[in-house]
Amino acid sequence: MRLCRRRVRALRALLVLGLLAPGLLVPGPSVAQDAHDEYEVKAAFLFRIGRAFTWPDSVLDENADTLRVGVLGRDPFGGSLRKVFRGKTSSQGLAFRVVEVASLEEARSCQVLFVPSGVDPERRKWLDELGDSGTLLVGEVPEFVHDQGGILALVLQDNRMGMVLNVEELASSGLQASSQFLRLCTIVGDRSR
Repeated sequence: MRLCRRRVRALRALLVLGLLAPGLLVPGPSVAQDAHDEYEVKAAFLFRIGRAFTWPDSVLDENADTLRVGVLGRDPFGGSLRKVFRGKTSSQGLAFRVVEVASLEEARSCQVLFVPSGVDPERRKWLDELGDSGTLLVGEVPEFVHDQGGILALVLQDNRMGMVLNVEELASSGLQASSQFLRLCTIVGDRSR
């Protein structure tokens, strides 16, 4: 009986989340069966995240027709990220363009920057310089949003993907996130903003 109630509660929660953000949830009982599957799921999440945010005009070039999605250092996605973003547009009507980032200048040109957990410490220092630049900094460990200057972390826990959002970093970035998206995140930082 107890197991049945848990399943009913879980199904209700999935239904509610599905109504709030269609397409954000990943179907099936488990999210990641191996590293490849995990990064396919993260690629899909990054796409949905890219559509949930709005960038201020000051961050976008005057003649911008693309939103650059960068991966800092080694790309753990294989071809998944490019495949997910190919032919798609942001909520602002801009086409997505996936790029690999090897320098601070390239990082500054991105509107979304994914920072894999294995990035070397020298490149991680770039995050301090990108903090107020209007770049959506996305990592994959909770520490990324707690003490490394990140805005959002995609965290795999108990075979489920979750999102942790630092509202202080979000406020200082100038980015705007949809209220529906915010409801799906675990919020850290100063909530009074």
